[in-house]
Amino acid sequence: MAYSPHYKNIVCSESGFAIGKKGSEVGIFLGTGATNTYFTLGVFNSTTAGYAVELERATYTAAMRVYADDGADALYAAGSVPDIRAGLFRFLVTADQTGGNVRLHGLMGQLKAYCATATPGKWNGEVGFGVSGRFEAVRASGTQTFGGYGITAAVGGVTATSGTITVDTNHVLAGVAAVSDFRATLTQTGKTAGLYVAKYDATNWSDATARTTWGYGLLIQNSSSAIGISIGSATQALVLPGTYSANAVDFSGTFNGHAIYIHPTALATGKRAIRIGDYGTEIPLAAGDGLYRSYAKIASGTDGTAVDFYWVIAETNGDVWLRQSQVESQAPTTGPKTITVESFYAGLADTKYLAASTATTEGLVATQHKVYGSVGSVCNGHVAAIWTDNQMSCTVGGTEASIRSSTGGVRPDGWAWLTTTSSGWDSLFYFDSTMASAAPLSTKKPTTGDTSAYDATGSFIININGTLYYVPYYEVGHCS
Repeated sequence: MAYSPHYKNIVCSESGFAIGKKGSEVGIFLGTGATNTYFTLGVFNSTTAGYAVELERATYTAAMRVYADDGADALYAAGSVPDIRAGLFRFLVTADQTGGNVRLHGLMGQLKAYCATATPGKWNGEVGFGVSGRFEAVRASGTQTFGGYGITAAVGGVTATSGTITVDTNHVLAGVAAVSDFRATLTQTGKTAGLYVAKYDATNWSDATARTTWGYGLLIQNSSSAIGISIGSATQALVLPGTYSANAVDFSGTFNGHAIYIHPTALATGKRAIRIGDYGTEIPLAAGDGLYRSYAKIASGTDGTAVDFYWVIAETNGDVWLRQSQVESQAPTTGPKTITVESFYAGLADTKYLAASTATTEGLVATQHKVYGSVGSVCNGHVAAIWTDNQMSCTVGGTEASIRSSTGGVRPDGWAWLTTTSSGWDSLFYFDSTMASAAPLSTKKPTTGDTSAYDATGSFIININGTLYYVPYYEVGHCS
């Protein structure tokens, strides 16, 4: 090679020319002088420094620079406008590429970190990008406004089609793609992310100037995608490990389908559609707080509404409870005054109405309990619409009852209202063999008056304000 008479840092030859400091020039090959490349800056080597363009922290910080400006002229125009670029790389593909595998790149950037020694190497850089784009908005004075319907970004990806195009089932056509080429030797104790949204680290990086946050970490424009986010198989689909000053998940749009829908085949055996906390690791709540709340208003329509609806089909021999609730006091000292598992209220607001009932099963009802069996079904067990069970083995300082009823306001017609669509009940109360000699049954009977013809079998015990009274009952043979 020979030095150029005009530029002392350029060396020319028949196969190309070289640039750089004298004695350490790096060749730029043009034509047949380079291997597999028409234009090459530097010499390729995967593991050894000194072949390519040498970059330095202080002086030579770029192998090549292209500078362009607008010449102080306005670049906008009405109607359709061209793409104006500081640089353009275009790869035109005209042949059929369906015969095998192919990797094509219009422009490819690569940043390679190579450690040749056996001792561990470190990479503590602030940023390292294979391809980097940067947009800067600088206003010397006044205010610069981004208006209209434009999109401004540091890196943009536009995927265009023209004519009849088909994307087959296993193919992915994307605007931006992040594909991992990780080997199994990678240890991920930190975070590896296909898409990472962050703020400039003014605490740990070299520039301590404070920055503000993004308005949105991910923004999907209205009607720009058929499915906003689709997450394939993963260890966890969505994790929210941070601190959120407002609602962590906020549904404020218009849902023409269900806001949340869990498909029938989505759950693995033994797993729950929703699980909140766990036994032994319950969620700690402050007094007065609740685990969840729902508020609804029936604002239109005349159909019956079940605000909370459950439907379960039991097809196995296992026992089934539609809903099981339990509250256990573990207060170490005085404890709460009230523990109520569920509280149901049905009411009328002031000056509001309830329509006239056409059947005694209608009206203002706090809870309704019903058991049923079709004509062809077989029930070999016991049946009860309501089951109460007291299991207080400790000392009770107050009163204890299986059912406690209270009333206020207008006096009700009765404590219990009985009505039937068949033939009623065989008896008002049924006491099984375990109750034969147990309270509230008693063997006491009347001892005064004429008892020879109407001898009572026994009596019921009732308590009126602390005083016991006995109501006699008679066998069928003593009644007519």
